Amino acid sequence: MLDLVIACFRAQTYQNKQLIILYEDHDQTTIEYIKKQTFPDDTKVIEVSSDPKKTLGELRNIAIEQADGEFICQWDDDDWYHVNRLQYQFDALTKAERLGSILRHWLIFDATKNKLYISHARNWEGSILCSKELFLLKKYDESSRGEDTAVVEYFCENEYLVSINEITGMYMYVYHGSNTWDFEHFNKIFDRCKEVIADSSITGKILNTSPTESSILMDEIMRLNDHMAEEWSANSNKLIVEDKL
Repeated sequence: MLDLVIACFRAQTYQNKQLIILYEDHDQTTIEYIKKQTFPDDTKVIEVSSDPKKTLGELRNIAIEQADGEFICQWDDDDWYHVNRLQYQFDALTKAERLGSILRHWLIFDATKNKLYISHARNWEGSILCSKELFLLKKYDESSRGEDTAVVEYFCENEYLVSINEITGMYMYVYHGSNTWDFEHFNKIFDRCKEVIADSSITGKILNTSPTESSILMDEIMRLNDHMAEEWSANSNKLIVEDKL
């Protein structure tokens, strides 16, 4: 998955970007992976001490401090991203004249059952793209789960972000069985989702082909589900219940 998300970043149509890869010095799997790679100049590889053990929130804050760009985009290492994701969200915040953007719907893929869903409506923390200066106002909580919820709530309450209600295939949240959150958490999410009508042989290719090819597949899936997605968006936004999922 790490190899895939780096490939998704490399394939982004938005060119002026920098990738921050941060890992702890006890993470031998990542260390061995890093040793085998040759990274371009737009990549910063940062090793941090695991003594004392740092929370996910602390690690996110370190990565943000090390970033040279004016904007920060959360880029989780076990999800999938459309090649237009950065451009799409940057265009949205520019048009809205806000300091950031966030998705109210994203796709959720249950890789254990090869099923694809459209999420219910909420501001999905992991999809944030925003000005780095915002993180000077509010940093991630120093916790290992739910570290980004308070940050997003603060940014939204102060109207720094534009919430994108359009349902697209820009971001696919992947449940693979070894996520930070357990199955019970994801099962609650699946119960609130709408299953996407798609050939399982096609959805199964998304994580196993190049980002450019998989983005084309995703565009076709979303085109075939366009009417259903519009209805789901309209109905689910009438019943918004903000939660801590």
